Amino acid sequence: MMTPYHIQRAKIVSPLAPATERLSKAVQFDYMGSSEFEFGALPKSFRRLQKNKDAWRVRRVATISDGTTDSFLRVFSALSDDEFVEYEAFLYKLRNGSFGSVQLKERSEFSLEERAPPAPILPVPGRRRRKVVNPYVRVYADFWWDIDTDVMFSFHKIFMNRLSDYVTASLGYMDTLVT
Repeated sequence: MMTPYHIQRAKIVSPLAPATERLSKAVQFDYMGSSEFEFGALPKSFRRLQKNKDAWRVRRVATISDGTTDSFLRVFSALSDDEFVEYEAFLYKLRNGSFGSVQLKERSEFSLEERAPPAPILPVPGRRRRKVVNPYVRVYADFWWDIDTDVMFSFHKIFMNRLSDYVTASLGYMDTLVT
């Protein structure tokens, strides 16, 4: 199995899209900033998934939780059991490893280190304290798509249970464009 390098970030649309919708209507894809994520990279991953439709599975990874609600990671793929064991080890390292321990083309927003709150600004002795206003609220990805190994993952249980329907609807839409 190839080492994952291109992981597309996305935010799940709330309220959840009906199961008959395409994946592009169910999530908001983040702009990744690298050409490797453009020029048909996602459709190519869809087509590889389509070839392995009989092997699609959603697996629960009990060693990786979201940390807030104790919702466990769910992984959608067509990986074999042996490949999945290897991929699960990659996900654990991506989630819990120190910065730089897993090299990706772009940031994933999956690691605990990336999601940690920023360090507080400490007052400087002898200086007057200024009120710090931060109007920017960070919205992190909650859905990831490894476009190298055609694996999708999230902590959102209901969404992940609908994911095969979203992928099927997307493939159906792509098939209508080809004919």
